[in-house]
Amino acid sequence: MTEAAAPTERVRPDQALPITPARAACAVAAAIHSALDLGVVARVTEAPAEPAAVAADCGLTQQDAKALLSALAGLDLLELGDDVRSP
Repeated sequence: MTEAAAPTERVRPDQALPITPARAACAVAAAIHSALDLGVVARVTEAPAEPAAVAADCGLTQQDAKALLSALAGLDLLELGDDVRSP
């Protein structure tokens, strides 16, 4: 495994790559692309749903669904509460 491919927990803080606008834009694009490909956007557009239901309906683990939904909420693309709602 190359140093660049090392798991995050092995990278010391002084070795971490800085978050640049280009890296941030790539992360945003990846979150949106994943949500579209996995059907998350379509699912929460249909009706409000709990993250566990989104996970089950879209073939995600609950942890992955929560992470993706949190990322989308951070971009103001949906609202998180007791359930997930499209804005």
